[in-house]
Amino acid sequence: MAQLHVTIVRSLSAQPLSLADLAAAAQVSLPTLQRAVKDLTEAGWVRAVGRAATTGGRPAVLYGLDASTHLIIGAHLQLPGVRLAAVTLTGDVLDEHQIENGVATSPDEVVREIAAYVERVAHRYPARTVLGIGLAAPGFIDMASGEILGIGRVASWQHFPIKARLVAALGLPVIVGNDVDSMAVAELQQGRIPAGQNLIYLGFAEGFKASLFLGGQRYCGPFGNAGNIGSTVLFCGQPADGSAPRQVQKIASVRAVCQAFDERVSDAPSSNPAHAAIRSAGDLASKFQRILEAAEAGDSLCAPLVAEMIALLAVVVANLLNTIQPNLLIIGGALSDLPLRLFNEFETAIRGYLPQPIANYVLIQRARLSSPNLVIAGIAREFLEQYVVQEDFFQPEGAIS
Repeated sequence: MAQLHVTIVRSLSAQPLSLADLAAAAQVSLPTLQRAVKDLTEAGWVRAVGRAATTGGRPAVLYGLDASTHLIIGAHLQLPGVRLAAVTLTGDVLDEHQIENGVATSPDEVVREIAAYVERVAHRYPARTVLGIGLAAPGFIDMASGEILGIGRVASWQHFPIKARLVAALGLPVIVGNDVDSMAVAELQQGRIPAGQNLIYLGFAEGFKASLFLGGQRYCGPFGNAGNIGSTVLFCGQPADGSAPRQVQKIASVRAVCQAFDERVSDAPSSNPAHAAIRSAGDLASKFQRILEAAEAGDSLCAPLVAEMIALLAVVVANLLNTIQPNLLIIGGALSDLPLRLFNEFETAIRGYLPQPIANYVLIQRARLSSPNLVIAGIAREFLEQYVVQEDFFQPEGAIS
């Protein structure tokens, strides 16, 4: 019966279904299915959410996950800063909290902040049960132990057992995953991507990472971040004038593009009010978006900067596509915000580097989802997937409520 409960929750996490559809998916008789649904309904996991479209007879009742009883705490380790949210079983964000920090948050501070947030959520929503924590992080991760092995841009995050520390502090289940992989999970769930494909999801923010799904199965690698391209180790050849090779890190992250913009504005012979407005943007994401918009409009400084970014990243992506040969490439993260003309230029540049059979075969599309809580939505989904494999998960022990 426990496996049937798991199948029901996983099926309903994708979309509401009728009892007949659930019985077919689980390959059990309708009476057996009804008993399992009754168990889950009484435990606050499942509820009736509506009726199917009528086909002439009485429309079937649709069942979905119950959004009113349980919560998952999602944590996105951004560094600097941490984003936290309380997420329902249906993926809705009930509560959110952004920890801003001018410098990278230390490991001990992160543990304290997450623990304090969990306690606040439990106090604020006493009728709900906090099931546990899904934490998404950049860098190298020991997937079995939940230890963060290293985050390149933050020296203090080396061999930190964040899962063990959070479990000790709160007594709740914890999973740790890669942040870009979590973005991909959210995209594939909500974007309704057909199962079983070979696909790549590209995330672009503090660095450049490809999430790899081979035969429909995610490949994480031994350090939890397979497909990590990073922003410091790639070169694009020796310039003809003998100067140092251009490194992709100059434009391979949102931060680097914004820094390059600031440098070029400082070197400009005269001031430009439009550039000053971009430079004063409150955060990197907004600044990057304004740079893209200015480039789309033909700004004399932003247009060549973004063209350089597109040209160099196209080489990186084309090499990846030539190696993996996926059915589908989804361009996400900050690059999903490319204005249409620039996105088309990026796609054309990528295809231009590929052998014709691959160039004609791969589908390239921008991510459909983009929100501050995208990573949290994905890691909460991953937590739910892992949590329900526990025996009799619908009767949680030791959860905060």
